[in-house]
Amino acid sequence: MTQFLTPQVAAMGGSGLLGLWLAMALWRRIRLHQDTVALEEWLWGHTEDEPGKTHRTVFELARGLKASEARINRAVNYSRVIYRSARRVELVSIWCQEPPQRGEEQPALGSARPLEREL
Repeated sequence: MTQFLTPQVAAMGGSGLLGLWLAMALWRRIRLHQDTVALEEWLWGHTEDEPGKTHRTVFELARGLKASEARINRAVNYSRVIYRSARRVELVSIWCQEPPQRGEEQPALGSARPLEREL
C-alpha cells in the first residue's frame, strides 16, 4: 500500500501555505501604505489651516476616497502625519489634533500653550 502523505508532500504543502500567507500579508501592507498615502494627499488638498477647515470626518474621507471606513481608520492609525481628535474620534486632520474654536488663536508649533500677554 502506498502512503498518501509522504514527508515531501507535507513539506511542499506547508511551504505553499507559508508562501500564500506571506504573499497575503505583503499585499495587505502594500494596500495599507497606498491607502495612507492617498488619505494624506486628499487631506492636503481638501483642508486648510484655518478654524473650521482643519478637520474632516472619517465618513467624508471614505466617501471622497471611495474606500470603507475600516480602511480609512486603519490608514489613520498607521500614518505618522495624521492626527485623530481625542474629543471627537471621528475627526481627523493633518494640521492639529483638536479643531480650533472660532476666535481662538492657534498655539505656535512646538509650544506647550499659547503665550500670555503681559500687561
